[in-house]
Amino acid sequence: MAKIITFLGNATFLKEVIKANHLTDVYIDESYVYVLDKIQKNDKTPQNNGTFFFENPMEIELPYKDKVTYHFIDTRIKPNSKQDVLLYPLQPDQYIIEMLNRRVRIAKMLTTILSQTDDDIMFIDSDVIIDNIEGVIGKLKNTGKPTTVCIPAMAKPYFLIIDFCYSTNFYLPMTWKSQLENALSTYMRNHLYVNNPVDIFIHNSMSSQTLQVKGVCHYVDGSKYCI
Repeated sequence: MAKIITFLGNATFLKEVIKANHLTDVYIDESYVYVLDKIQKNDKTPQNNGTFFFENPMEIELPYKDKVTYHFIDTRIKPNSKQDVLLYPLQPDQYIIEMLNRRVRIAKMLTTILSQTDDDIMFIDSDVIIDNIEGVIGKLKNTGKPTTVCIPAMAKPYFLIIDFCYSTNFYLPMTWKSQLENALSTYMRNHLYVNNPVDIFIHNSMSSQTLQVKGVCHYVDGSKYCI
């Protein structure tokens, strides 16, 4: 049986995604947990950005503790601030700083999860819901390769929702664990986060396959979009 894992990040929809995705494990970054509050709750357009409220990870609600194993780890990448251990372009704006911070957080979280898991892994983002998750995992197991699940996502910088197939929503057979660990090590050691989104980099490195199925939903700025 594969582990079904999410990592925070975004704690807004945690209760819903645990139940819908039958999660087995939740990894929480002690340096970065937030919830999203919609400014205008009736506005369902992606242009309506919500407000992030950063939370103390030790104080957030942890639903279904009888069914889910929670893991607290610390990436040491604080929100909205330059980190001494990272490289940034000359005079980056706040958006660039946080974009690079986010890439590194994800790489660190994935690296830690791999070091603690000796099973096949289904990674699902904490704002993504996949209907019939067991059926989807059954299809993914048959591929024998890392395989991503396409999600609806915003094609930034445009306010356009597209099907994106190279996110951190993917199935990793245990036999591919070392390949992903090597890709993440290369990504961090060579500071490739400066020019490369971590999800696209790892999937290019592993030549991941893609799977598009109905019933995949993604919360974008608090509004729910489904394939």
